[in-house]
Amino acid sequence: MLWTRPHFKRKEGEGAEMPGMLVASRSQIARTDSNEKAVPANLLTVSIPFQYRITDLPAWAYNHANSDELLQELANREVVRYLVNVDMENIMSSGRLAAAEEIRRRVQARADEAKLGVKIVFAGLQDIHPPLGNKRTQVAAAFEQVVSAVQEKQTNILYALAYAAEKIPSAQAEATNTLAQARKEAVTKVALAEAEAARFTNQIIAYEASPSVYVQRSRLETLARSLEPVRKYVLAATNTQDILTLNLEEKIRPDLLGGVILPPDATKSSPTNR
Repeated sequence: MLWTRPHFKRKEGEGAEMPGMLVASRSQIARTDSNEKAVPANLLTVSIPFQYRITDLPAWAYNHANSDELLQELANREVVRYLVNVDMENIMSSGRLAAAEEIRRRVQARADEAKLGVKIVFAGLQDIHPPLGNKRTQVAAAFEQVVSAVQEKQTNILYALAYAAEKIPSAQAEATNTLAQARKEAVTKVALAEAEAARFTNQIIAYEASPSVYVQRSRLETLARSLEPVRKYVLAATNTQDILTLNLEEKIRPDLLGGVILPPDATKSSPTNR
């Protein structure tokens, strides 16, 4: 049942909507500030069906002139007394079933006191909502907007929690990878520095053992490292009259420039003239 649409038909001449019932409201007290006092009460529209069974027909027929109207008045009085002492949000949500049972019990007690001879079988509290109001005061619609805003807020909170659950582990993993990479580089640099320091220590010992040999060897090692990528030509003899022709051109493709490329028909056999 939608709150913004009438769904209860009164008897002819009674109007189209149930009158508002006064109920307590904790939310009104919570919104009280220093400048304005909020009334700790609110209005609800309710239509409560009662189902009863006549258990004592003479008492129902003769103890009162209009037993059915009396039962209705007793029920209305107990509903009003009960609603004025309960919180609106509680009775519209989790406390609805308990409220229906308590109202049934109270009406049964009043019916027994009046000796109506009936047993209250059921009291329904399904149709309960804020007043519809009129075109100027759409109470139910405004109440629905509040409920929608609360649901939207909860949805946004859940989205934020899901986003945090996704991003926080990712950030933690990235931070862990960064720290591991930094530790690895630190270990590498420390090991290289230690190796370099040890190399200098060994060089000092070698130099002190034979300075001339160490210097000559260092020069040769430097020369070997610097000349390693360079093409070298060695002339071994100096007392001969040999003439050496060196082609110092860099050959990009020795297999193409240094060989002989035959025409396509050169490999075919040709007839011999006799």
